[in-house]
Amino acid sequence: MKDHYDAIIAGVGGMGSSALFHFARVGLKVCGLEQFQPGHNRGSTHGDSRIVRKAYFLDPSYVPLMHRSYELMAELEARRKQRLFHRVGLISAGVIDSPFHRGMERCFATHPLPHERWNVDEARRRYPHMLLPEDSVVYFDPTGGYGNPEAFVQAHVASALEEGATLLTGERMLSWRADAAGVEVTTDARTLRADRLVLTTGAWIIPELVKLGVKMTLKRKVQVWYEVTDIRPFRPEVCPVFILKNRGGDFYGFPTLDGRTVKTAETSGGTELASADEQHGRLLESDHANLTRFMRNTFGGLAGRPVAHQECLQTFTENQNFIIDVHPAHPRVVLCSPCSGHGFKFTPVMGELLRQLATGITPALDISLFRLNRFLPTAS
Repeated sequence: MKDHYDAIIAGVGGMGSSALFHFARVGLKVCGLEQFQPGHNRGSTHGDSRIVRKAYFLDPSYVPLMHRSYELMAELEARRKQRLFHRVGLISAGVIDSPFHRGMERCFATHPLPHERWNVDEARRRYPHMLLPEDSVVYFDPTGGYGNPEAFVQAHVASALEEGATLLTGERMLSWRADAAGVEVTTDARTLRADRLVLTTGAWIIPELVKLGVKMTLKRKVQVWYEVTDIRPFRPEVCPVFILKNRGGDFYGFPTLDGRTVKTAETSGGTELASADEQHGRLLESDHANLTRFMRNTFGGLAGRPVAHQECLQTFTENQNFIIDVHPAHPRVVLCSPCSGHGFKFTPVMGELLRQLATGITPALDISLFRLNRFLPTAS
């Protein structure tokens, strides 16, 4: 007899691990299916640090979701007795009158978020090691910081297992089908049945969405750890997370976590891939040439050589907004992704939203920005 569940979660990364927990915590019989191991480094949720923030220049609609995400992060930390979110503050800087500048102003006009607005002189006074272009506008977010993505995945998985969830690892989903009675998932080891299916497979979800007419781009991005000549300005107690946008590209980075190196990455750029299985693990000159130039321009003589790296897969929609919706042809199937390179901070709330969508509950939070019909050719 085939195993039968209330729900199967295919892909137990950031979004899937949270979904696994939120299904299990309300008493549903749920199975998580992961082709690697939770916290692996083949997808998008790894690398020791990810930015967590509420202020959003892309669209103010993200902010209410982040309010709830912060609440659920605090609940998860209390449950695990573990610090997952490090509130060290966040500096965001970009060119005056750019889309970034206009987006931040629209966000702060829509939501009363705590923040400070600085000119370049004020930013340099506070952080003299950071050399910002003269045409920058700078915002400081005291509620921002970073989280460890692997730790979040492990915390959600451990909590889900405590609530009775099943986790199958090292199994790749080969196919799924849905009918009026439920869904059937075939892996390379077994066949599973459930009342509903949630697809949180990250970059591996692309074929499903392409079938629906969604235009997608898959990029290989590289996170790089740099030596610095003086680590003191980058200590977490004095250095915030930073997002710096200038005419050379869009970059972000973190205070030192190991006391020796500083991790940075580029939001712009990246290498397009045809599939999620094309990663090769090597660090190419083209992966870090622009990033190294940014480090030297921003931190001067403090910036040393790159000493470590990790690949990261990022799957983009045309407008960089998420897809969170019920499958248009199969109401028992819910789709989540792509997260366009900025989804990690939403993992706590995403699991709750996915459970609500899958069980027929209208989410209390507005997710109209992420509905599938906005990305389809027939959308107005």
